[in-house]
Amino acid sequence: MGFSGGLQITDLNDFITPGQECIKPVKETNKPKQEEVAPDAPTTEITIGENGEYYEQNQKLEKAEITLNDCLACSGCITSAETVLIESQSHLEVKKYLSKDNDKKTMIASISPQSLASISASLSSRPSNEVLLRRLRHHLKSIGFDYVFDTTFSRHLSLLEILNEFNSLDSNNRLLLTSACPGWICYVEKTHGELIPFISTTKSPQQVMGSLVKYWFSQRINKSASDIYHVTIMPCYDKKLEASRQDFYSDLYQTRDVDCVLTSGELGSLFDKPINLNESLPNENIVSTEEKLIPHHIQHPGTSSGSYLENIMTLIKQTTPNLRLETHSPRNLADSVEYLLINENNECVFKGSKCYGFKNIQNLVRKVGKEKGLNSGRGAAGRMAGRGRVRTRNTGNPHDSKSLDFVEVMACPSGCINGGGQLKPGINTDKEGHERDWESEGVATDPTKNIEESVRWTTKNWINRVEDIYWTGSEASKAVTLEMLSKISTEMLKELSKEHLRTQYHAIESDTSGLAVQW
Repeated sequence: MGFSGGLQITDLNDFITPGQECIKPVKETNKPKQEEVAPDAPTTEITIGENGEYYEQNQKLEKAEITLNDCLACSGCITSAETVLIESQSHLEVKKYLSKDNDKKTMIASISPQSLASISASLSSRPSNEVLLRRLRHHLKSIGFDYVFDTTFSRHLSLLEILNEFNSLDSNNRLLLTSACPGWICYVEKTHGELIPFISTTKSPQQVMGSLVKYWFSQRINKSASDIYHVTIMPCYDKKLEASRQDFYSDLYQTRDVDCVLTSGELGSLFDKPINLNESLPNENIVSTEEKLIPHHIQHPGTSSGSYLENIMTLIKQTTPNLRLETHSPRNLADSVEYLLINENNECVFKGSKCYGFKNIQNLVRKVGKEKGLNSGRGAAGRMAGRGRVRTRNTGNPHDSKSLDFVEVMACPSGCINGGGQLKPGINTDKEGHERDWESEGVATDPTKNIEESVRWTTKNWINRVEDIYWTGSEASKAVTLEMLSKISTEMLKELSKEHLRTQYHAIESDTSGLAVQW
């Protein structure tokens, strides 16, 4: 089985090279000491060129270095430099820790269900997420990992916490925008700081898993948080940015919640030799130690991007009986859908939305700005223009009379299942250009080869395939998990303080001209 990082070998223009175009101001920390000279001595050395012209003598300057934190704190570009990401968040960093024989840390990997579905879709056997997780656990332990989990239980905790956050809002003037997508958060912090008061402060499943591993699970295995090296496998490159935020660093333990993030396509780089994930394992149906410690493969009805909206609507339905659901898509787009819960008096008691893709995000920003009376500005320049709601003409249609209460926002079209770090479909043509069904002909293919010939966003059929696998699973596993959920969730939420479940976001001051922004 081969993996590949699609964005690393595709010529994209939304990444910049720090040494060439990055406009981040560099602070000169080690200035060369000036030699003492006589008052009447010249302060500049000159040379005479071949043409007789005079030139100031060149002076060697210290090499400028741009770190990932610099990128996160900079408003010069929407995405961060690929070079910086590769250097600080790569499989080479993980291998470095795996190869340490002395003082080796406890190695823990957490794999997202979207990544499992993407990898499974590239295999001829199409194993379920549960089976694939057990096979990956076997292979990862063979190279030095101690524990391997999925992130569905941390998502469960995140969903419980976001319910608490939503309940704490004033029902007469509430709006909560999800924060699990780091691409969306990066855009808000750098260009629309006025939206930050509406952004959910609940940590994403990745970061909740980080807190779970470093501050809860570590105690169960008699380790300190700093003794654990935590790697996550995610569908999105921007998850590297999220893990690198200073908000997710513990000064007390001198460690991050998540030490390194690899994408679905980068996972294979950890193995020196190809692994066969189509091959069944002798004991793959036996419940592992990890599954007894932390529940696994928990499915939440809704979307493959976390089911945040469905989670909130379920709460509303439980507290308000006899509601009917209506859906509305302004432009008949699957990535932009509004959901309304209407009571018996034909009043809209809740209005939510699913918003995927950057174009729809721009429309959402305009809509929220209009409903909440905001001045759209760049970065921290975006300021609140009063929380008074803009008056809208009431036509008797619930769509027009109710402002948004909750929005599930993801930057990628089709959501997390189609993240930029997911595996892509292979090229189904032979050398002569004729379409071939390689799978039915028994030809093994690597879906990540010839990626430069593929479209940037995967085909709808491929997305549907990954989506279908995402929702498959073992009924027995679900039953066992449900028995454990209530008890373990209550226990963990008591032990994990709010600081381990919540975070904060910051509007970033713009110190560059709008013409300098790289898109």
